[in-house]
Amino acid sequence: MAVSDRRRAPDPRGRPHRPHPYPTAPGSLLDPPDPRDPFHEPPAHPRGAEDPRPGRTPQHRALVWRARQLGGLLTAGCLAAVPLIAGGLHAALRGAPAGLLLALAGLATLAAAVPLAPRARLLRRRVLARSADARTSPVAHLPDARAAATLAARLNGLLALLSFGATVYLLVLGADLGAFHDSVAFGALLLAAALPLALSLAAAATLPLLLRGVPAGATAGRRLYAAFTLPGLALLVRGGSTATQALGAATVLGCLAAIAVLGRCARRLRGPAA
Repeated sequence: MAVSDRRRAPDPRGRPHRPHPYPTAPGSLLDPPDPRDPFHEPPAHPRGAEDPRPGRTPQHRALVWRARQLGGLLTAGCLAAVPLIAGGLHAALRGAPAGLLLALAGLATLAAAVPLAPRARLLRRRVLARSADARTSPVAHLPDARAAATLAARLNGLLALLSFGATVYLLVLGADLGAFHDSVAFGALLLAAALPLALSLAAAATLPLLLRGVPAGATAGRRLYAAFTLPGLALLVRGGSTATQALGAATVLGCLAAIAVLGRCARRLRGPAA
C-alpha cells in the first residue's frame, strides 16, 4: 500500500497523475534479471545488435546443411537430365529407337528434380534471413564500402563474362571436333557447356546484391571463383603443351588473387564491427 500511496501522491508541479501502463511489482518484467537465478540465461548479444557470429548456432547449421543438400540434389538432377535429353533427341532424330527412351529418362529425371526448386528456394530464403551478410550493410553509404562493393561487382562481372566465354568456346570447339555428328559426344558437349553457363548466371546474380551493398555478394563471388579454379588446375596438371599449362597456371593465380580481394571487400562491407 505504501508503493500505491506514493504513486498517487500529487505532482508538486501541478501535473495530473498518470498511472504507469506496465506492472512495477517486485519480480515484474521491468525488473532486471537476477544473475543468481538458476533459470536466467544471459543473452548471446546485446538487444538490437546483430549476432557477431551468424551461422554458429546448431539450428542455423542444420538449416544450411538441408539447404545445401536440397540444392545439390536439384543441381545434380538438372545436370543429369541435360545429356540424356540432348543425346537422346539427337539419337532419335538420326533414327535410333533407343534415343527416345533416353530422352524420356532425361525428362523423368528433370520432372523429379524440378519440384525441389520451390523448397530449395524457401530454405535459401530462411538461411539468408538469419544471416547478417544477407542484409544491406550499415556502412554501405560510406565511400570505402561503396568502393569495395564496386570492386567486388567488377570482379564478379568479369567472372560472368569469362564463364560465358568458356561456354561459347566449348561449343565452338565441339563443333570443330565433330561432336554434333555423334549423339554421345553431343550430350557430353552440352553437359560440359552447361557448367560454365551456370557459373556465369550465378556470378551475374550477385551483381544486384553488390549494388545494394550486401556483403553476401562478395562471399558468393569467392565461392564461384574457387569453383573456377578447377578447370585451371585441370589445364595445369594435364595440359599437353607448355602454353596450355601456362594458361592453367595464370587461371589459378588469377582466381586466388580474386578470392583474396573479394574477402577484403566483404570485410569492408561488413564494417568495423566484423
